[in-house]
Amino acid sequence: MLLPICKGKYFSLHICLEPLRETAFSAQVPLPVALSLETSDIPGQSIQVNMIGRPVIHGDSHCVLRYDASKQTHTGNFRVQITEVSSHYVNGWIRLVVAVEGSAKGLVQALVLNDVVVRAKEKTCRKFREREEEGLPQRRVKNRRPIATI
Repeated sequence: MLLPICKGKYFSLHICLEPLRETAFSAQVPLPVALSLETSDIPGQSIQVNMIGRPVIHGDSHCVLRYDASKQTHTGNFRVQITEVSSHYVNGWIRLVVAVEGSAKGLVQALVLNDVVVRAKEKTCRKFREREEEGLPQRRVKNRRPIATI
């Protein structure tokens, strides 16, 4: 379960390359990767700009996966912020895609995180995290007055 991301707040994403087969990449091979956003449609449409025409991703959306000897795999870090809320798109969520660039594009499968929710206010993100920690189900809570019964 992914927690919601707050619009305009930087977050970190640490990724590790896990081999699907016995063959792994050489320790000397750096792998350039890029982070992008897609709509929840099938097929997903790339999201480049927000509703006012500015880039939807700020920060380090490109990094190079380098071999980490302690973990014995290639690792990389992203530090980005998303400048658009996911409720503006179909289904209310978006996809976060980490894909390899360059010559290794066909050799490494992209990491796709579905159901990414971007909220506008820190207060709603905090409530979501608190409900998750308490083990309560996530639902949309509307402030309604109680209905009188006869």
